[in-house]
Amino acid sequence: MGFHQASNAGVFIYKHHDGQLVIALVYIDDGLFLGADKALVDSNKHACLKHWECHNTGDVTDFLGMKVNKSAFHIIIDQKAYLTTVLEKFDMHC
Repeated sequence: MGFHQASNAGVFIYKHHDGQLVIALVYIDDGLFLGADKALVDSNKHACLKHWECHNTGDVTDFLGMKVNKSAFHIIIDQKAYLTTVLEKFDMHC
């Protein structure tokens, strides 16, 4: 489908003929598609959905236990829930 594995396992990059990139992050049974051109990202994501048994859950709000908040110019990734769980496990919470 035109994706090539990056130097990290689970990171795949598709380069469109106009130079636009789509990055696919895959970890076990979770996947995330990123890119500046939403139409190109969506078309690549839907092509992958046709080949593998998976479903589209829409815009990302969490990924691998991290909360993802998006605005027009920023993406904020928050691990507060995970860190709270770790602190509670070791009885270090406030």
